[in-house]
Amino acid sequence: MTKPVWVFAFVVVAITCLHARKIMQSSTLTGSINPAAAVHSILVVNQQDSLKTSLQNNDVFTLQLPPGQYKLIIDARAPYKQVVKEHVYTEQGKSTNIGAIQLQPEDAISVRQ
Repeated sequence: MTKPVWVFAFVVVAITCLHARKIMQSSTLTGSINPAAAVHSILVVNQQDSLKTSLQNNDVFTLQLPPGQYKLIIDARAPYKQVVKEHVYTEQGKSTNIGAIQLQPEDAISVRQ
């Protein structure tokens, strides 16, 4: 092979290795929200950073982020209330599924057990 082909092959391998390392050092947060049409945005916040996304595939969201503790904020359209989940933990190289979140109407009364 010629020198440019070898250089190109080396660059491709290097980029692939760096990307694989990044994926191994991250974690995934997934869940679903119902009704999906009421979701304006989804925000995860920790002490260093924040990340905003929206629903994909109907009612499901997936975020790839560094491992750690987060606050999950679901900004809902009227007539639904905003949802805030504190202390959402993700672990390196693992996927955390927070399950299904049912949005509540603004005038709903919540009962604590």
